[in-house]
Amino acid sequence: MSVVATDGLPPRRALSWAARMAARCETRPIFCLTVLLALALAVRLPLLYDRDAWLDELDEYFRAAGGSLVELPDRVRSTDRFPPGMAYLGRAVTSCGGGVYELRLISLFAGLGCVPLAWLFGRWSFEPAVGWLVALLTALTPAYVFYSREGRPFALGLLALHLFLVALAGLVRTPSYRWTIFGVVAAWAVSVTQYATIAVAGIAVGMALLTVARTPHRSSRSVGMLGTVAVAVLAFGGWVYWAYAAPQIAVRGTGAGQFAGLFYDIRDGLPAGKIVLQRTIDLMQYAAIGGAIGPRWGWLSAAAVAVGLVGLRGVRGPQEWWVVGSVLATFVVFAGLAGVGKHPYGGTRHCLVLVPLLWACVAAGVVRAGGLCGLVAGLGYLLLVGLMTFGTVRVIPHENSYQLSDVLPELRDRLGPGEAVLLTGTYDSAAFGYQATGNPLEGMRVFSDCWEQGLRPVSVPGFPAPVFAANLRELPTPGAGTGRRLAVAPPVGGAFWVLDTYRSEAPPEPQQDAKSFEVNDVLHAAGVRATRWRAK
Repeated sequence: MSVVATDGLPPRRALSWAARMAARCETRPIFCLTVLLALALAVRLPLLYDRDAWLDELDEYFRAAGGSLVELPDRVRSTDRFPPGMAYLGRAVTSCGGGVYELRLISLFAGLGCVPLAWLFGRWSFEPAVGWLVALLTALTPAYVFYSREGRPFALGLLALHLFLVALAGLVRTPSYRWTIFGVVAAWAVSVTQYATIAVAGIAVGMALLTVARTPHRSSRSVGMLGTVAVAVLAFGGWVYWAYAAPQIAVRGTGAGQFAGLFYDIRDGLPAGKIVLQRTIDLMQYAAIGGAIGPRWGWLSAAAVAVGLVGLRGVRGPQEWWVVGSVLATFVVFAGLAGVGKHPYGGTRHCLVLVPLLWACVAAGVVRAGGLCGLVAGLGYLLLVGLMTFGTVRVIPHENSYQLSDVLPELRDRLGPGEAVLLTGTYDSAAFGYQATGNPLEGMRVFSDCWEQGLRPVSVPGFPAPVFAANLRELPTPGAGTGRRLAVAPPVGGAFWVLDTYRSEAPPEPQQDAKSFEVNDVLHAAGVRATRWRAK
């Protein structure tokens, strides 16, 4: 059985495959990191530019390029659920002539930057083999891949959190003023990118401070340095809250209690215990495969995490205990808030911020499991992530990814006199307006008009038919396979086209008390279907 040395700790026995992997990588670390970065880039490049932009990305462009730089903070306060970091970076991109798709480059480079940072965090918190395994998972995980290809702040928030975790690991391992300054700067970066990262960063630095303070022969200097970083997190987080989150809460009224995008009220009446259980499964699911892909895979993911955590035994030293404690505390906070009627906003997207901490623990458990059990757990874990990554690279894995651009040219040709287009989601009107006009700001105008007008007609410059919008997500849905129903028949006569971007099993159906229609033409593209309805 091989032995892997742990920085600052006694040598520890590990799996032979993990030990060999770490030993070989340690001889040529720069080369191995370069290979991992190349792998990460290879799985992120597909679909980077050949997916249509959707509402949130167009909204991000609107904030960055829709006015003067002086007006940018006000646009963030009024239209975004995130701090202003992404908006300012987007402003720099658009000032250099970049468009909507160039905003995705910010996320791409942020996602690539997480790989070497995850390597440092894993090796400094546990041991070299853990660092290499976490770096490999960071390069391949499906959710990391997806959000590295989207022009939104999720990948940027993960990069900032990785910087902060590396600073904490360095500070716990070797306290110094250099790491303290690095931690303060990273705390600022965390605060201006994503609200959920502020919560996890606060929990992490709190657990690190508590762990070091309870360590025998602790140094008052190390406690003071960690305390400085903790104060920085509170100060920067408080400033961002009062400057950007509080105004949103005041405006939203019934949404009071939101941390401007971190929590919202659950209104479906589920029992608290079921909510906590579902939230815990969601968190484990993201930790195991980095993506939400359904309840069946969720239980399998939870089992993979459990196997990894069972192997995580013999935790030693404050540099390991604060990571494990942070994971447990974050689970308690996130799942507990779900139980009392709060839920991480946007579901599991914001739970990504837990992944770096939990992965380090799971990877350490896989490395230390020992024997055949550890080998099966480790290879099975990597196989599960690899299969999901293959699907993420080859297909469009998100309901907000659809190719309107593949349908619109033919739809223009088939439109008859007096016909209209009904969009089955108000949010889709932004992407429709952008693809129809080629102007992202015009796309946001179409979205705004559709949001205000409801089923009244909205004109799109250069498009030969009026557009209507109805958000079918909020309307009753019949049983599986029976399609969906329109609550109101669109105020047009003759024929109209239904543009469905939610990939339902069947096209929406009109209410039984409305006119009877027949579907007599269909257009298909990735994630979108256009059906022509004609009155019988």
